[in-house]
Amino acid sequence: MADREGGQWNVAAKENEVYLERASKDGERLFDDSLAPHEARELARLLTKFADRLDESGGRGESGDRDESSDDSDDSSDGDDSDDGDDSDDSSDDDDSDDSDDSEESDDSGRSSD
Repeated sequence: MADREGGQWNVAAKENEVYLERASKDGERLFDDSLAPHEARELARLLTKFADRLDESGGRGESGDRDESSDDSDDSSDGDDSDDGDDSDDSSDDDDSDDSDDSEESDDSGRSSD
């Protein structure tokens, strides 16, 4: 990975995409990409997940590095195949929010059938 000292992350939203850029402290563009909104949310979840693991482990990233490489293999398949996988992930995320509503409805329907 590029030098972690200095530099900055730039993030912008335009035309229904999230743009992500990493620039060195000299202003040299090191990395740039554009993500669909659901991909940006998934990236945010992964970043949070690994940051939380580091916090919990007291900053030792050894076990997290191994997990990260296995998760990176999932992310590296963000080609054509991952779109199908991302859709299923997103639908499960949508289902999570819907499940809370559905669970109340199913609880109500379960009570009426009892």
